[in-house]
Amino acid sequence: MCTVTVAAGTPVISVNDNRGFTVRILNWNREKASVPRRLLVDHSYHADESPVEEKRDPRLFSAWLNDRSVVANLRNMSSLAGQVIKRESTDSGWLVTLFDAAARLVWFTDGRGTTQEQTYDELGRPVQTKEQQKGGEKRVSRITEYGDKGLEGDNLKGLPVRQYDDSGLQIIDSVALSGATLQISQQFLASGDIAPNWPADDTSRKRLLDSEIYVTSLQADASANTLNRTDAMGHQQSWRYDVSGKVTSQAIKLAGETKQTLLEHISWSAASQVLEEKTSNGVTTAYGYEPETQWLSTLAAQRADNTVLQSLVYGYDNTGNVTSITDNLVATRYYQNQVTDGQKEFSYDALYQLLEATGRENAGNKIIPYSSLPAALTPIPTDNSQYVNYTRTWIWDDSGNLQSLAHTGAGNYTRTMVTETTSNRSVQMNDGGAQDSDEVSQWFDNNGNLKQLQISASSSSNNMLWTAAITCRR
Repeated sequence: MCTVTVAAGTPVISVNDNRGFTVRILNWNREKASVPRRLLVDHSYHADESPVEEKRDPRLFSAWLNDRSVVANLRNMSSLAGQVIKRESTDSGWLVTLFDAAARLVWFTDGRGTTQEQTYDELGRPVQTKEQQKGGEKRVSRITEYGDKGLEGDNLKGLPVRQYDDSGLQIIDSVALSGATLQISQQFLASGDIAPNWPADDTSRKRLLDSEIYVTSLQADASANTLNRTDAMGHQQSWRYDVSGKVTSQAIKLAGETKQTLLEHISWSAASQVLEEKTSNGVTTAYGYEPETQWLSTLAAQRADNTVLQSLVYGYDNTGNVTSITDNLVATRYYQNQVTDGQKEFSYDALYQLLEATGRENAGNKIIPYSSLPAALTPIPTDNSQYVNYTRTWIWDDSGNLQSLAHTGAGNYTRTMVTETTSNRSVQMNDGGAQDSDEVSQWFDNNGNLKQLQISASSSSNNMLWTAAITCRR
């Protein structure tokens, strides 16, 4: 008798128009094999002879069918050359970009009011970046200098050898014929409180830098694999390789101390998978793989005296999702009318989203909800007889946004997320349910960066600061 699985009858179908553009992607999803399939449609709109101009995920596509004023997830405006010059995203905001005749990016501005300009030399290499944040002064944030004169002896001809950026100055002092970097020098900013505005002359730039120079030296083989690396403090790492370039051993030597081997040996399969590795403490770890799929099937670790430290067996579904992990070293135990063992199981929906995970946990692990950080467990529970089963379940919306996470075990809790109706931006709902989808936008800036860090489910801290390069500064 054939057993119907959750993925049965859930193909992925692409629908193309007469120009070859994909206008629909049809997915069917369900959480259980016994429930009806649910059609999810990714929608794309193409203007004549242009790339995608509008794209909607299944959730916003359903809303758009009922209300044509619903904005698409992504809207692009392209130039005659096919370059996207304006992008409007409900998640990451809008971005306007300009390119030169050689299709190089020369200017952009985004929803936060950040502007960036890029300058190139005659060879088309980037040499200077200027940026300006909303309400701030324009500054030179990056300068790149190339080894074009008198640097043939160190193989630096044409390479970006000096780079000034928000961290300071990095210099590539030497490069091997193979292309491997042999020495790097780093000078940090004298003050990291203010982003630098790099002057045009070297003398003025030096005033912004700390006097100390940190040098990292490297040695490489003919294939550009790093053999030895000595950092600015004199600590040395070393690696050895086989004929195919795979690492076979690793050692470390702290400054003023003797060399220590960390990894004695690694053996590899013909498919470039680790078969066995032995560390300096005498522990050997062996990996087994399914011959048909090459998926990891077993993992075993033991000491030199053959004491087994770990023995895991992995199970998969037909698409490669892990469905079970069996720990052969865990004995069956009985506690609080429950039977626990070393079996962990996982289940997925038809789109391979994790729905449920089961296993065991210590009965003293009274995890509390996300409303605050868990208090330190003192003493840490170590009684190997006091284990209980746990089940953790996930619920997702039609666009793959997490809606809730529920944990049932030694401690029970549920984390509920709320997603903005016009985007995929999500935050955790307050304990009292006061936060709704209309309030999600206040947690993000115009580029979709999180402004507030949820330190509890009922309070937050306005401490997320983002640079012009959209990296979190604090």
